[in-house]
Amino acid sequence: MAAFYIDKYEVSNAQYKKFVDAAGREILPDDWENGTYPSGEDYFPVVYVTWYDANDYCKWAGKRLPTEKEWEKAARWSPTKTVAKGGGDSSLFPWGNRFHRNNVNTKNGGPGRTTITGRYEKGKSGYGLYDMSGNVKEWTADWYQDYPGSKYKDEFAAAGEVKATRGGSFLENPYECLATCRYKYSPGTAYDDLGFRCAKDAK
Repeated sequence: MAAFYIDKYEVSNAQYKKFVDAAGREILPDDWENGTYPSGEDYFPVVYVTWYDANDYCKWAGKRLPTEKEWEKAARWSPTKTVAKGGGDSSLFPWGNRFHRNNVNTKNGGPGRTTITGRYEKGKSGYGLYDMSGNVKEWTADWYQDYPGSKYKDEFAAAGEVKATRGGSFLENPYECLATCRYKYSPGTAYDDLGFRCAKDAK
């Protein structure tokens, strides 16, 4: 895998607002009113964004959406932990192999909605990235494809109709927020627990 950069935080409402204003964008997230996001939620992750919205923002910012492989590497691999101690490519959560409710915004112990990005200090990945598990699911660049050798064949994946998302959200249970979990959505859909972060090639 080629070297890459990936954002430390999920894209926030305030960041997305700068894009909206600069681009003169008329289609706004469903939870915004009068052209802006809810009061006090500057640093909450932007939600109700389609894959196309996320892709447009990344291009505007001089970046791109991460691939699934990049996203998973950033979420699971630790440069300071050995595989035997729960780090490396075998790590089930960004912080290790055991679920800790105080590390992540999930259905199990979270506030029942999105929270400010970077709130969960102990939930960081080995690379220092926040909210790679929980808070909001995140769009990736890739069309969802079944893993090679999978017995289950997804008709929508086979037709190239759904994009892959990763990370789980505040609406999911712990096992649905594993760093290995994958989700799929039509690129034109938008939900209150679906956001994104940006990546770019390392040059």
